[in-house]
Amino acid sequence: MTAISGDDSDVDPKTAAVVRRTVRFILASIESQLTVISKNRLQNVVRDISQQENSSRIPFNDLVRSASELLEDVFGYELRRLGTRSEKFIVLNTLKPLPRLNEFIIKLCENTKTDSFAHDSEHISPKTNCLNSTFHDQDLAFKGVLTVTLCTVLFSKNHILQQELLEHLSSFGIPTDGSKIPVINCTIDELLKTLDRREYLYRVQDSADIQGETVFYRIGRRTQLEFDLDSLVLLVRSVMGLAEDQHSTLREDIARNIADSYKSNTL
Repeated sequence: MTAISGDDSDVDPKTAAVVRRTVRFILASIESQLTVISKNRLQNVVRDISQQENSSRIPFNDLVRSASELLEDVFGYELRRLGTRSEKFIVLNTLKPLPRLNEFIIKLCENTKTDSFAHDSEHISPKTNCLNSTFHDQDLAFKGVLTVTLCTVLFSKNHILQQELLEHLSSFGIPTDGSKIPVINCTIDELLKTLDRREYLYRVQDSADIQGETVFYRIGRRTQLEFDLDSLVLLVRSVMGLAEDQHSTLREDIARNIADSYKSNTL
């Protein structure tokens, strides 16, 4: 089956209509923050659309491939199957951040100490006695790690699969293999649950997915209130060493790269 594009005249018009209407269904699902779609539901949608368009039967895998190609070429999304035998698909954003923002993430990582973390009354704390100066250092380190985590989610268009988030954090030197994180004496899973409870992050999981393959994160309500877009712009300027008169489109560039992070309530 030939991939469908906006100006493709070699494909049967009814087939092209089915693919485009399937893409519209997927985009509507994204708007409602439903980025995990079951194979059964997608098949039912395709069947209904095919009947309405009076189209001949289209092999499901061919349609998925064409829909995914159209999503990526036009909208910057990918329809990916969750595992080779999975009965679910997830919609991922494939647009790359601007080069300067990639550089920002790298510099932010370099400026962050990942061998110690902070904790307050609601964070998991180690069973040791520490001097006040140690707590101060831990607080600074934790804020750095929290900033890296939030920026990773934000610059992933405010939607990142848990496995992808863990890969990013691991590249920053944070253990993600189930071992205890130094100083705070908890695993990365426990830390992410704490950030979810404190509403820094918003954790979403398909209720029918008992294996946790489709867990993803958005920024939480507390982040929206305490770390708004203006704060993010100031952080980027500070880390990148940009003066006020440098990179005049920085705010607009950041806004394009963080999608709807500050436009809608995540809860």
